[in-house]
Formats: sequence, C-alpha cells, structure tokens
Amino acid sequence: REVGEHEYDNNCDVDCNICGDVREVGDHAYVIDSTDKEKDVLVCGACGASDESYAFNKVVSVAQQELLLTESNLAISLDGISEYTSVKKIYVVKATAVQEGESWTTVTEEIDMGTDIANLDVSKLIAETKLHGENSINVVVEDAKGEHTISVPVKMITKNITTADEWYATMETKTADGATYGYYTLGANIALGNNNGNDVAVTVTTGGDYGFRGTLDGNSYTLSRSDAWWTNGLFGAIGSGAYIKNISFTQNGSINAAANRYYFGSIVVGATFENVTMTFINQTPTATDTKDGSLLSNDGFVNCTLKNVVINLENSKVNSIFGGGTNDRLGLQGTSFENCIVNMKSGSTVGELGHCGNPDEETNIVYTAEGLTIEGATVMTGITFEYNEIILKENQVIDMSGETYAISLGEAYADYTINSITLDTYNLGTSLSALVMPDALKTDVAKHGVYTVKVGAEKDGKVKEFTVPVTLATKTISTMADLNATVTCTDATGDIKGYYVLLADVSDSEEGFTVIAGKQGWSSTVAFKGTLDGRGHTVSMNTSKWGKVGLFGTMNGATVKDITFEDAWNNNTAILAWAAYNVTLSDVTINIKNGKTCEGTAGSTPIFANAFQGNSALTNVTITTAIEMPVMFAATATSYLTCSKVVINGNVTAFSTNEAAFPTGIVVNKTVA
Repeated sequence: REVGEHEYDNNCDVDCNICGDVREVGDHAYVIDSTDKEKDVLVCGACGASDESYAFNKVVSVAQQELLLTESNLAISLDGISEYTSVKKIYVVKATAVQEGESWTTVTEEIDMGTDIANLDVSKLIAETKLHGENSINVVVEDAKGEHTISVPVKMITKNITTADEWYATMETKTADGATYGYYTLGANIALGNNNGNDVAVTVTTGGDYGFRGTLDGNSYTLSRSDAWWTNGLFGAIGSGAYIKNISFTQNGSINAAANRYYFGSIVVGATFENVTMTFINQTPTATDTKDGSLLSNDGFVNCTLKNVVINLENSKVNSIFGGGTNDRLGLQGTSFENCIVNMKSGSTVGELGHCGNPDEETNIVYTAEGLTIEGATVMTGITFEYNEIILKENQVIDMSGETYAISLGEAYADYTINSITLDTYNLGTSLSALVMPDALKTDVAKHGVYTVKVGAEKDGKVKEFTVPVTLATKTISTMADLNATVTCTDATGDIKGYYVLLADVSDSEEGFTVIAGKQGWSSTVAFKGTLDGRGHTVSMNTSKWGKVGLFGTMNGATVKDITFEDAWNNNTAILAWAAYNVTLSDVTINIKNGKTCEGTAGSTPIFANAFQGNSALTNVTITTAIEMPVMFAATATSYLTCSKVVINGNVTAFSTNEAAFPTGIVVNKTVA
C-alpha cells in the first residue's frame, strides 16, 4: 500500500526511516578531524562517517628536544610523524592575561619561527624568556589531505652557564625592582671567586614580584665558593615561579659578616627547590639573636616548596636557616617540605629553622623540626635534623698489654653495620669487638695516651660517623700492689715510660700489699717519665712506709692527672717522690689526714718531694692538710713553676724553704690565725 514519500535521513548514504529503502546521494564530503592528540583522521562533514583508509600520525618519536637558544642553526626533528609535502609555519603560543574592568581574559598570539625545521628562526623568541623552559613548538605541515599541526615537546634553554663570569652576568638581579626569567642550566662545576655578590638590594615583596623567577637546572653540577663576602646573596632575591633543581651549592667560609649577607637573597617567595644539596662549612653568625645572621635569606621563605633538599652543616653556627621577617615581611610561612634533611656535622649548632611575624610582639612564631628541640616552637613536618656525626662522651680505655682490643658504640647503635674504624692514619678494621691494632701502636709506649677513634657505620641506608674518645693504656691498674710495681723506679726497671690508667680505688691496706724496696731518690739516673691517669680514683696510702721517697721514687717529665691521694699518716715524708723534675700535675687532690712534720729547716722533706725543680706545672690542684706544715716544698725555683687554680687548705706557713711568699695561682686558706 502506497503510504506516501520516503522519509530519508540527511546522510550521504541514507535509508528511509519507514521502509528502509536506500537512496544514493553521492561521495562523502571529508574534512580533517584533529580532535585526537596523536593522529588526524578524515570525517565526513555531512554524515560523520570516517575514512578508515587514512590516518596522519602526529606523535614525534623524540620525547623532548633541547634547544640552546644562544646557538645558531637550531633544529627540531619531526621523526615519527606521517609523510608530508611541506612545512607551512612554525610558531610558539604566547598567552597573556589582560584585565578588562574587574575581570581578566587571556589573549594569545603566535611567536613566528619561520618555516625551516632545520634552521629555526628564534630571533623573536630569545626575548620572550617567560616562554623558555618546557614548552611546545607548533609545526603546521601539509599533505594531500590538508594541514596538520604537530606539537613538538621542547626544552628551550635561555643560557648554559659554564663560568663564574657568566653566572655574575646572567643570574644576578640588576635592579631593585627587576625580575629575571628564563631557563638556565649549568654545564660544568663552577667555583665563584672573590666577588662582592649582588650590587643591588632587591626590593622585598611578599608577592615575589622581583628577583630570579626562572628555572635553574644544575644538571647535577656544583656551584661552590670559599669567599666570605657575599652581599645580597647569589640572586638578590628569588621570586614567584622560580624553580631550582638538580644542583649542589657549597659554601666554605662564613657568609654572615654583616646583616645584608645571606646565601640566596633577601627573600624567597613562591619558589620550588627539588633535588638540591646545600653544604655550608665554617659558618659564623653576626649575632646570637635568631632574627639576625640568617643563612639562606633574611626575610624568610614564603609559599615555597622544597622536595628532596639536603642541607649539610659542618663546623657551622647558624642562628636561623630559612630566616624570618618583621611587620609585612612574612618570614617562614606557607612553605612545605618533603623528604628534606638537615645534616648536623662536626659540632654544628642551629638556633631555629626559621620564624615569622614581628619578634617584638607576641605573634612571632618560631619554627623547628624533628631532631631540633626548641621550647615553645612549632614543629614543621617533612624536614628533619639528623646528626651524622655522633660524639660519644665517655672515654674508653684500650689496654695495650692485653691480647684483644675493643670499643663500644653503646646499645642505641648496636645494630649498625660498621664500615670503617680509624685512629689517626691507622686502620683498625671493621670489628668493634676485635680491633686490628697495629704493632706500631702496641709496642711504642710513646704513642700511648688519649686519642679519638672515628667509626663509620650504616643503618637503613643512612651513614653516620661516630667520634669515640679512647685512651691507649700501656697498662691498666686495679690494685695497690700492681700500682706500686708499675710506677715505682728501681735500678732494675730503668726509666718507666708509657701511659698508665687506674681503674679502681686502691689502698696500702690491701691484703698482700708490700712496699717495693730499692726505690730511687736524689742521685738516681732512672725515673718515672710516663703518665698516671687516675680517672677519678683514689690512692689511699701511709707515706711513712715509703721511706721519704714517695710512690714514684724519682720523676722526670712525668704527668699525674685526675687522681686523689689520701695520706693517712705523713711522718715528714714526700707523697710523690724524693726528686721531681719537669712534672705536670692536673686535677689532683691531696688530703693529709694525720702525722707530724719537721721544723721546715733546710734539708727537710716537705709534702711533694725533697726536690721539685724544672719547668713544672700545677693546674686544678687542691691540697688539704690536717697537720701544720712549715713549708710546702723544699728549695724550689718558683720562676720555673707555673700554678693555676691551686688551693691549699690548712696551715702551711711558707711556699718553700727558700721562698716564703706563694706565687701567683695559689690560694691559701688557713684554718687558724
């Protein structure tokens, strides 16, 4: 039954919507569809049908191409795209925000670069430093089907810096309200010389309008300097949008000799630091106040981002790392940290991470981070203080007369892997419990004494250096018999040298103790020439048993330190020796509790020694006597004796048999008038 006319769709090849009758209209009107980023296809403008036999690949095989804009004959590659017949134009899009009344619009324009991909015209692009860096160059090509726009990812480098002069000429902000844009790279390690820094004090704004606002890619190179004169910093200021990455900064020598000296600039605003290492050696601040002597900036880091940033401080005293501001200068605010570390080495100290607000008002906020304890401060996350050098306080004794040698890092570090153990130039192996002790140290007693051992250790990929104070003892002593046998001179022993350490309190009342006979005196050709380190212990004795020659007999060039002598009964007897020459006593206490003394005539035997001569020194020595003593020494030349912090408690009448007055450095506290 004839119902009426066919109702055809408005397509190139159509079916009737009612009966399905097909009507031939004609060929498709194909146009290029650029919707897909990777390829252009043909689509009929009337019916939307695709030509499956055609596709134009727009993806360049090189992921990103570098263009150093200071070079000539710059080229880009279009390898990987489909065949084309010609290049119609090459350009970069510049977008500018324009204010119209109270609203903003974006206006775009094309920066023309010619038509030759093998010789780009960058003359108009060089001055457009805001476009430098990671961008895209658009290339319009043509084939039989029409035009195709290829987006070529590029990194446009404003300048590759390889010398100190290039740095000064390029990176410093030259005017107070100037801004430096562009993409800059380092092409070598650069050592900056004796330069006064940035001549201009860049205006500080919290919006980051001025200073360096481009990108600095260090390419893993190092910028270093040892000069301590760096007015206004490396840049003058770092402003909004700045990106500093893949670089190491090294500063050996103090920056803060004046208030306008800091490493980067007066302020850092809206900048990103990523994969940056900063090493500062021998820093000294201008003042102890944390608002002065800032390390990186004076007025702080505002709205910045720091990722994978390492700050190494070595032998440096830093008041504030990131600085801070007053009034409208925001200081350390709005800044985030991610995986950042401050390595504290060689006794470095830090007053604060940074601060903000007005230090003269209650609104001032001090910032710190994990590992740096500051009472009342706000703890920032994402950054930690790590003490790579750990200094152990307790001195450990290594007995060189033994067969095994060991030190300890303590329980807190017991699970560290030991990489190295050294003492001066000696390698002691890698086992704390079995040090490899060189024969040169074991057998040469002249080398025994107090040292510092360095231990390199590692845990969870973090390396630390331990400083361990040690004493290489020729022998350790724990009994009175051993002490007497070790330090007493006899004809048989000859000179006694070495470093001897007392590990316990000892007394002449110990079972089995006897006085060694044959001690030397005035005419002796042998002497104790070593060191007795009491390590705070006490030697209790009755000097009457020693027959006026004391514990040592004869001393020459000897040192006695950190020890207390308790003399229970002194019968006109020397405590230390009959004769003592060139002796050093430090941190020594002598207590005489009972006994009697002679009248102090010539030839008498006073407390120390019958003869106490030579260039001797007494430091931090306290003598307390319960018996009256006419003299402290026998004939003694005070011009050769140095005394410091020597205190005598008790009735000692005169300094020596030939000098009544006590020399400078001795205080006498008599108990009776």
